[in-house]
Amino acid sequence: MTPRLSQSFPWSDAERGGFAVSAVAGSVLFALLYAWIQEPNAGTMFNPRVPLGSPAYLIRIPDPTYMPPFAVGALILLGLLLLNASPVKKLPGFVQFLICAAVGAVLDRHEWALDGFVISTMKAATYGVLIFTTYRVNWWFYWDVPSRRTLGERMAASIFFTALPWFGLAFGFWRLIARIGIHEPTTTFLVHGDAPNATPVEAIIEDPALEEHERRTSAIRAAQAGRETSRTPSSNKDAVSETI
Repeated sequence: MTPRLSQSFPWSDAERGGFAVSAVAGSVLFALLYAWIQEPNAGTMFNPRVPLGSPAYLIRIPDPTYMPPFAVGALILLGLLLLNASPVKKLPGFVQFLICAAVGAVLDRHEWALDGFVISTMKAATYGVLIFTTYRVNWWFYWDVPSRRTLGERMAASIFFTALPWFGLAFGFWRLIARIGIHEPTTTFLVHGDAPNATPVEAIIEDPALEEHERRTSAIRAAQAGRETSRTPSSNKDAVSETI
């Protein structure tokens, strides 16, 4: 079984708590960064409806796209929960991307009239890639895929890539292209048909290649059993040669 963006492994209580703490901390840190970047002219912008060289261009007007830092933090937290802790994460990966692109289109709604349909669509796709890679791919990689990383390491990485979305975009896009995290796990989770609400049981996946390797190794060891300093002919050379 190969894990995909629409699949995840059950979370323990500790993992649920770690995810919640990471989502809140990452959202708060990004909101603080947003507030620091926006100051000291938060909520205003140069007038884009006049020529660049005109004196009127330097006159600042209210920015309709500006949101207070607390609203930005709340929006990031809501997005993390919707993409990673709701039925949305069980949808196909391309559908998840389309949802992110739709969110990007809504965030850019103030520029629709100026940009036109084509440019607005390109902007929505760009915002969709940013949201999808930063807030879904990275978080899926750390929370929904089996890993040897400790809970603290996953929390630190999730907070880092959320608070600094430029790094989150780069690493998320790289993981998506290089298929980092897409691998064959050694275990799977089974749910009993008579008790669907019970805790899934972790079971080792039967791998035909491993079974064949074990069979060949056993045959070779059986042929070598009893040998000392001198070689002894095998009693069944044809049977042994077929396993090598």
